[in-house]
Amino acid sequence: MNPRTKTGAKSWFYRYEVGGKGRKKGLGAYPTITLEKARTAAHECRLLRQQGLDPIDYAKQLEEKR
Repeated sequence: MNPRTKTGAKSWFYRYEVGGKGRKKGLGAYPTITLEKARTAAHECRLLRQQGLDPIDYAKQLEEKR
């Protein structure tokens, strides 16, 4: 997905639901992140979802470990 912000900036997002609530994980700014890289990141998010993990919470946990 590549929605624009109020300033006209574009970003890639992975959208999903957790407990009936919609969530949106940013994958990076366009054009810094290419479509190919955004698709790869979205695929990784889908793999986490299949394991029952929330991609946003998982990324926060990884950051805390650093």
